[in-house]
Amino acid sequence: MRSLKWLPSSALSAGAFLGLCSCGDSGTAGSSGPQPPPGWSAAQALETPGPSSIYGNWGKAITTDGAGHVDVVWLQGGSTNDDGTVALVGTGAIMFAESADGGATWSRTALTAVAPNTGLPKIASSDSDIYVVWSAQDLASSNLQIFSLHGTRSGAQVQWSTPTEISNAPPGANANFPAVAPDGDDLHVAWSDNRNAGITEVYYARSLDKGATWSTPMAISPVDGFNSWTPSIAAYSGDVYIAWTDARFGTSACNTNGAACHEVLYFRSSGDAGQTWGTETQLTCDPSIYTYAPSLFVEDTTLHIAYFQGNPAPTGSMSLYYLRGTNRGASLAACSGTQGTQPAIDPHYPSGDTVLSAWRPNISVHDGTVHMVWWGELTDDYETGQSKVYYSESSDGVSWAAVTSLTPQSDGATYRALAPNISLSADGSTVYAIWEDHRNDPDALDPDYELYFSSGTF
Repeated sequence: MRSLKWLPSSALSAGAFLGLCSCGDSGTAGSSGPQPPPGWSAAQALETPGPSSIYGNWGKAITTDGAGHVDVVWLQGGSTNDDGTVALVGTGAIMFAESADGGATWSRTALTAVAPNTGLPKIASSDSDIYVVWSAQDLASSNLQIFSLHGTRSGAQVQWSTPTEISNAPPGANANFPAVAPDGDDLHVAWSDNRNAGITEVYYARSLDKGATWSTPMAISPVDGFNSWTPSIAAYSGDVYIAWTDARFGTSACNTNGAACHEVLYFRSSGDAGQTWGTETQLTCDPSIYTYAPSLFVEDTTLHIAYFQGNPAPTGSMSLYYLRGTNRGASLAACSGTQGTQPAIDPHYPSGDTVLSAWRPNISVHDGTVHMVWWGELTDDYETGQSKVYYSESSDGVSWAAVTSLTPQSDGATYRALAPNISLSADGSTVYAIWEDHRNDPDALDPDYELYFSSGTF
């Protein structure tokens, strides 16, 4: 497992805020490795050499629009620690890549200069508007803040605004792990924020003018002395939804005693574009196990949530789960009975793949069909052992199609592939997936992860 690492406020170094840069290049991404699975394109490296990172399934690092563009963001730079674990804040630049031909060719642009204390970016689009959010160090307050960037596409060109700070975390606090959801001209962002005595809670802000101005941040999770984080957000026609990981059933905060931290999922919704919020709903019921990082998607009035649950390595394994809430999520009643303890998804993995643990599902939905990617651990060494990225789909969330490995590794390689994100074409016929792997860097203890892309047409 690549461990999540917070950057304490005392570790923040002085430095100017990231400035926009006009540098960029274009061309066809290279490919390597074994033959792709049927229906899928050969995996392409979006950049080389690494390291690069999109780690985290609570938001997306890939988006598509109705005109056929595929857009990707990532953190390029020193995104791994010496032992190969991921540092979610590091020295690097926010990179943007776009393709107008389904991923055959790409144009790349650095949205920021290389700077310390830069966090993982997430992206979303609405028609010709592109939105990127990330965390970065603010020079005035010397802490991490959430920033947004608005891009407007005209033909083959994207014009970018200047970055806007939206989190307003006070000195000594840090904001991190943002997710973004557009809805017409409205823009909704959720993130994790430790302004309350160093304990993280989920915060939210909205913009009604495409990110030009922002509301005052408000806490979505209760300020109760227990961590809440990895928020996922979705919006449609004035409805806004946020799901998050909550540690309130532990005996202590997760950042002070991981062994006593037990996490479940919670959910809240707004029916008036984020102005007011309903009461929270507990989605998973068993606080004796760990439930992590929801991936949220809304289609019309139906809410889709995928997550993973179990016991972390080395004492156990994680399994995939899925919930569907109809009538704007109203069918997701408060946790009671069997809700949240439903059977795990039972993937039909390719012959020869014995998956010991499944991690961080990421979903997109079209006409009720749920498309999901995740990574599976094939060894009990979750730091340096072999892992693969997988894909499946389901029309009802109960029965799932036979699993496809997007990283077959049929040449006997044992590199790690992980952290996949997914998006769909406007008509739902093409699936676009990105992930990290280090097939070009054999150093398992200190690998340089690179970003890879593949598409599947059905």
